[in-house]
This record gives sequence, structure tokens and C-alpha cells, in this order.
Amino acid sequence: MRPDIANAAIELIGTPFRHQGRSPGVGVDCVGVWVCALRSCGVEVEDCATYRRLPDSKELLRHMRSQFGEKRWPVVGDAVVMLAPRHREPRHLAVYIGSGMVVDVVEGKKVRRRSFLPSDVVAAFSVRGGD
Repeated sequence: MRPDIANAAIELIGTPFRHQGRSPGVGVDCVGVWVCALRSCGVEVEDCATYRRLPDSKELLRHMRSQFGEKRWPVVGDAVVMLAPRHREPRHLAVYIGSGMVVDVVEGKKVRRRSFLPSDVVAAFSVRGGD
């Protein structure tokens, strides 16, 4: 299942940013990339669409821990909670696709594939039973 999640995230590349967006091809935010990838693989996920534009870092981690298995380092198809570039707090979510690359989106951009700094990873999360 994990490679399917990674491939579903890759399919979102080019989708514009939209705060709290969950519409592939129309608009997603960083959480929306993860939610849409899971849903396209048939994984039920409790979505949270009540967060502000600058999410609460504790709430993001709490929400992820309530639904997914936590680990220190991701494997393909896992979600990665990362330090937000400007704020240096865990406020950003991406999907790990392997070889040091993630799929993510930030405000004003489109969903993209990019490398990241390992020091930016706060935690990784996988679908329970998704091996």
C-alpha cells in the first residue's frame, strides 16, 4: 500500500495550493496532499479542516498520532511532519516518496516533488496495517 500512497501523491503534482483544499487538480494544502493520497488508495482518514493558515504545531502532531503509527524516519508512502521553513516549528506535512524526496505544497505554489533536509523532519507517520 505504501508505494500506492506515494504514487497517489505524485499524481497531485501541479495542483495549486488552496488552504484546507481537498480537491485533486483544483486545490490542496499540505494536509490535503496526504488526505487525498490516502483517499485515492481507499484509506479512511479522519480529516481536520478547522486549522488556521498557520497551523498549531501541537495540534498537527496530536492529530497525526491519533490516527497513524509514529516513527522517527519515513519509508516510501509515509507522511512526514516537518519544520515550517519560516517558523521552524512542526507545522508542515509532506509525503515521502523515497530517495530523499517528498511531495508537498506551500502557499502560493503548486504541489511539487522536492528534496529536504533530514534535520527538518520532526516525525514520520504510517498507515497502521498498511505494510
